Amino acid sequence: MTPAQATSRVFENQAASCVGRSQLYVDLLTAWADDPVAAELVGPDPAWDAPLRLIGGLHYLVLGDEASWDDPLAEHAEFLGEFVATHGVQTNEVQRSWVLVPLLLRVAQRMGAETFDLVELGPSAGLNLVWDRYRYRYEVGEWGREDAVLSFDGEERRPVPGELLDLEVKVRGRVGIDRSPIDVTTEDGARLLRSFVWAGQEGRMERLDRAIEAIREDPPQLVTGDYVDELPRVLAGRPSDGLTVVFQTASFGYIGDEGRARVRAVLEEAGRERSLAFNASHVQGPGPEPWPRATCPGTRSPDASRGGTSSMITSAHNPKLRLFHRLLESRRQRAKEGLFVAEGEDLVQAADDAGVEPVEVLRAGEDVEPELLAKVSTMGYPPRVMGLFRHESLPRGVEPLSLSLWRVADPGNLGTILRAADAFGASVALSRGCADPTGPKALRASAGAIFRVPLAGFDEPSGKRVALVSDGGLPLARLDPGVPVTYVLGAEREGLPDDVIAACDETATIPLAEGSESLNVAVAAAIALYEHRRRG
Repeated sequence: MTPAQATSRVFENQAASCVGRSQLYVDLLTAWADDPVAAELVGPDPAWDAPLRLIGGLHYLVLGDEASWDDPLAEHAEFLGEFVATHGVQTNEVQRSWVLVPLLLRVAQRMGAETFDLVELGPSAGLNLVWDRYRYRYEVGEWGREDAVLSFDGEERRPVPGELLDLEVKVRGRVGIDRSPIDVTTEDGARLLRSFVWAGQEGRMERLDRAIEAIREDPPQLVTGDYVDELPRVLAGRPSDGLTVVFQTASFGYIGDEGRARVRAVLEEAGRERSLAFNASHVQGPGPEPWPRATCPGTRSPDASRGGTSSMITSAHNPKLRLFHRLLESRRQRAKEGLFVAEGEDLVQAADDAGVEPVEVLRAGEDVEPELLAKVSTMGYPPRVMGLFRHESLPRGVEPLSLSLWRVADPGNLGTILRAADAFGASVALSRGCADPTGPKALRASAGAIFRVPLAGFDEPSGKRVALVSDGGLPLARLDPGVPVTYVLGAEREGLPDDVIAACDETATIPLAEGSESLNVAVAAAIALYEHRRRG
C-alpha cells in the first residue's frame, strides 16, 4: 500500500465509523479520502484521529461563522493545518459525572469525610471537577443542587445504594493536571471544546454549554503538564489538614505501565503523610460519536482504594486477548468456538439493551491497555470496549414477514439488511455462502440489529415466497402477498439462480428509471419491506 493509499484508508475508516451517526461527517470524510489537500493537512502516516482533528478544525470555523461545511479545504488550509498539528481530540464528556458521583460519595463514606480537596488527572476543561454543581437522578433518589443548570440520569446496571445519596459533602479545592487543558472561561476555549462535539448533536452541545456555564461560576485550577511528572508538586501544594481525593475518568489507561507505577508510587508516598484516597475506577463515557445513554458502574462496584487498581492485560500474548483477535480475524474460529466479538460501545450497549449477556467485556484502560485493544481491533479508530458473545445467545426464529438471502456474501450488505429488517419487524434467513452476520463488518453495518433480528436457515420461513428479480416480475407495488411472506433476494451480480426462482410462488420487480442497471441488494430489501408495510 502506498503512503497516499494509507492516508486515504485512514479517512475511509473514519467515515465508516460515522455511518448511521452523522451523514454530514460520512460525506465529508469520504470526499477528503481522495482530496490531496486533506492528505497534506494531516501529513504523512496520519494517526487514526487525524480526520477527526481536521473535521474539528472546520467545525471550529463554522461555529465562528468563518466557514461553511461545503467550503473547499484549500480556502482554510493555513488555519486547518495548524489546528490539526496543535489540537488533539478533546471530548470532556460531562455525563461521566453521573457515574462519578457514587464513586466519590463512597470515598467520603469510607473515609468519614464531609469535606475534601480534589485532584483530577487528565481533566481537559475540568467539567467533571465541578461534579457537585450538577443534579443527579438515580433509581432510589436524587443528589445535588436543586438549582443546578444541568441534571443527569441514566440506566443503572447495579443500583446505587440509597445511603450514599443521603450524604452531604463539600469540595474545598479543585485542581486538574492536563497536558493541554482548555480554558472554557474564554470564548476561544469554549469554542474549541464545542468544535469536537459532532455537528447535529444538539443535546450534547446543550449539555456542554450548561456545563460551561456552571464551571464559569468558579473555575477550578488547571495545571498544564504531564500529570505523571506534576502530581508530586500538586499534592505538596494541597492542604494537609483534610482528605485529598485523586481521581481520573479515562486517562489512566493511556500512560503505560511505567506511568501508572510512578503515579502509584507518588500516591503511596504522599499517603504516608496525609489523608489521601485514589479513585482509580475507569468511568466509561462517549468519544466523538453519539452517546444515547449514560453507563453506570456496571461490572464493578463503585470503589476507591489507596493507590490500587484492578489487574489489567498488559501483554499482547495474553490468552484472552489472543482469543479476541482470532475471533475477529477468522470466520472458521468463530464457528469453531461458537463465539464472536462486538467492537465499540454502541454494539455492546445494543446487546445489553436487547438482554444479550456477554461472556466477557474488555474495557480500554480498565481491563486492557488501550494500545493493545487498538491493535486487536478491526476498526478505524481504537474502541473503548469489546464484548465477547455466544452465537447461541442471538435470537432465532421466523417472523410473519421475512427475508431469505441467497449467497449475499458482502458483509456490509448483510449488516445493512439486518438493520432494515429490524426497522420493519422482519426476520432474516440465510443460505450457505452468505457472509457471516457475526463478522466485524456485518456487525458494524447492522448497528446492533444483530441482537434483535431473528435469524433462520434459507428454507425455514413458511408461507408465500416472492423472488425479487431484476426484470420480468410483477411490479412490486402491485403485489399483495399477505402474510406469512418471504421475500427472496440474491447477490447483486449473480442474482437468484433459476431453480431458486422456480421454487418461489411469485416473482416481483422494482421498476427503475430508464438507464439504471440495478439496485444494491440491501436497498432492494429495504424497499420490499417498506412496500409490504405500506400496504398494511
